[in-house]
Amino acid sequence: MGKRRLLFVFLFLVAAACGGEPEPVNRRLPPDPKPSSPETTISPTRAERPYVSGSDVLDSRWVSERGRARFGPRNGPRILEVRCEAGNEDLVISRSLPLGQDDELAMTITAGEARVVGLWRGVSDNVERGVTRIPAAHPIVDAMTTAGSITFQAEGFADIITPNSTVLQAVTRRCAAAG
Repeated sequence: MGKRRLLFVFLFLVAAACGGEPEPVNRRLPPDPKPSSPETTISPTRAERPYVSGSDVLDSRWVSERGRARFGPRNGPRILEVRCEAGNEDLVISRSLPLGQDDELAMTITAGEARVVGLWRGVSDNVERGVTRIPAAHPIVDAMTTAGSITFQAEGFADIITPNSTVLQAVTRRCAAAG
């Protein structure tokens, strides 16, 4: 009789432990951890909004102007500018965005398998422009000379995917040689 009673108590405890509220199917999963990297990342919250229309990018091309590579529509303002800053050995990437002088956000540049996240900083309240600086020795600079296309992403704004060109390659090669 003692074994029966013990079995009954055991089954009762198992049934009590298994009972209760079922776990919801749609439970929230924790966010994916961000990969750790030595890259600078700033994550201010911004509303998703496109700034450059697809037609602007489709009608755009790289042109050389005063040793800089500029990307923009044939008859319009530049969207991107890439230059090598002498003395600092930095590749400086400027992107037009409707932000102010003190604004900062993450700018991601991808070329082939190389990727870097830099800090975009507004340079003027009058001009919707800011810059990201990348050390010339960073692998992205070499990758920008050989990749078929380069993607420029600014957090909260439309991505810009540009074809590579000899104009852009000349600037990145000059900067890579300095780094």
